[in-house]
Amino acid sequence: MGIITLTTDMGLRDHYVAALKANIYRLAPSANVVDISHFVRPFNIVEAAYYVKSVYKDFPDGTVHVLGVNAEPHVNFSNPDENELPTILQWQNQYFVGTDNGIFHLLLEEEEAQGLWSLDDVLSRPDLMNFPTKNILIPAACRLIQSENPTTFASEKQHFKKAVASRPVSEENVLKGTVMHIDQYGNIITNIKKQLFEKQRNGAP
Repeated sequence: MGIITLTTDMGLRDHYVAALKANIYRLAPSANVVDISHFVRPFNIVEAAYYVKSVYKDFPDGTVHVLGVNAEPHVNFSNPDENELPTILQWQNQYFVGTDNGIFHLLLEEEEAQGLWSLDDVLSRPDLMNFPTKNILIPAACRLIQSENPTTFASEKQHFKKAVASRPVSEENVLKGTVMHIDQYGNIITNIKKQLFEKQRNGAP
């Protein structure tokens, strides 16, 4: 059976993460569950994307990553383009299941998705909205690791929501960035990439 990873802002003090895992083992008893992090700052999709992007390449093809941060769907009946619905992304031969709130854009940046599907049938099931990571994202993830094609339970979509993330500012002799994360060892991770740093250091325009 395949691997499901969990990234949430739920912490470990309460019962929420246990409820997620219980639902996985009920729906896919042979699944292997890996915790990426449950200590994302509440609703912080930038931090969640950083955690997942830092480690997803270490997992085998077919792994399903559940992104349980800011996962509540938002429905705007007067302007459907503003909907934030539970979505499945296929990228780098893996699946990412989360709400289309900008997190997919943060993961891919300028890369292309292999596939994108919306779990829009949840609009008829308001009872699922109470705990969407457990009631919507986890069941979808379990169907994926059991080799079910997403086209059988989700509708294809063309675009995901763009996220506005802070970018480094380059000035003469100055490069200003934003701290994205401070790890357990005190290492500070910023949004300044090595290529930009070297460009600034070498005085390139």
